[in-house]
Amino acid sequence: MKYTIRELEAFSVIGQEVELTNYQKRNIQISTQFWRKFNADLKKSYLSQFGNWIKYAF
Repeated sequence: MKYTIRELEAFSVIGQEVELTNYQKRNIQISTQFWRKFNADLKKSYLSQFGNWIKYAF
């Protein structure tokens, strides 16, 4: 396996957790609601005003 190691600037990780089901249609609804709430929580905490955000879903 070929790889390189890169050192990046420090960053913070802020997360929220949501449990999904075995049903794709329901998971789409859950995910949509999750991102709305996550973005609203960022605004409430005044975190969305500082720099650019990269959002990941695991």
